[in-house]
Amino acid sequence: MRNAESPIKIFAGVVEPGALFELSDKGQDKLLRSPELLAKAEELLANAKIFIENYFNTEHQKAEKIPDCGECSAEILSAKRIFNLFYKKPEANLFALANKYIRYDASMELPAWMTKRLSEQEIAIVEASAQEYWKEQYKTRLNSVSASSLNELESFVKQIDVDSPKKWSEVDFSGQLPNLKSILEGKIRQKHKQDEADRIKAEKEEKRLAEQEAKEEKLRKEQELRAAKVLAAQVNAFRKTLKIGSDTHCGPIVEIRHPMYKIAVNAQLAGFGNEAWLKVSEIFPPQFGCLNRNGLLSPNL
Repeated sequence: MRNAESPIKIFAGVVEPGALFELSDKGQDKLLRSPELLAKAEELLANAKIFIENYFNTEHQKAEKIPDCGECSAEILSAKRIFNLFYKKPEANLFALANKYIRYDASMELPAWMTKRLSEQEIAIVEASAQEYWKEQYKTRLNSVSASSLNELESFVKQIDVDSPKKWSEVDFSGQLPNLKSILEGKIRQKHKQDEADRIKAEKEEKRLAEQEAKEEKLRKEQELRAAKVLAAQVNAFRKTLKIGSDTHCGPIVEIRHPMYKIAVNAQLAGFGNEAWLKVSEIFPPQFGCLNRNGLLSPNL
């Protein structure tokens, strides 16, 4: 809860908007809780019109430093609106402005600081108009219930589920709250059902993808195994045809002393000989390419 001594909060919510302008004695200082704020109230009482023009430009900077108040932007805007309407506008506009205020605020009655500036007839018209306005707002929301999202319906039900409404926006004009609660419960059940269906669907899809991946991996390994067998058969067939002059992965055969074959190395390294003896199991077709690591020859796979 924001600091009760915040001047911004006093103007915008703790006491009735404009109540500081109605203070007549220090007997009401319980609303202000400190001599400093009471002095500020007395200053404002003497300078009502100056208030809107200079207070928010200077004094609210002090309020911003009050713990838990932050920038007090909501309070500042609210107070500016009220005082702008009722202390800077011509008296002739007060009726229209009161009508706007009560619709905006949804209050069932105009506050005393407003009624003192309006006639009884104007007050009656404004308050009756506010009731009709919020009744129409209620009907509009009621008519859109079927198309409302769960959050929208939940917000509407919460708004009018009040034992003793203090604002027109809280009134269940046609007594539809029980029905709305029933519809809301149905939507909640439907959402839970849909959530469960989505969960099951997601699990099935995850399982399907895992099975598909496992199947593809198995197929890949089988293909690799078949390819390896084919390659091994081709290499074995090649080795059976070896003779002097046969080209191998590292060069032509220049001499044979079973089971060894001398190769004229085509991938020579500085400091190593240009010939090498290999076993038949170490010889591969020329398309394998030659890898020479410090004189050790192998296929360049």
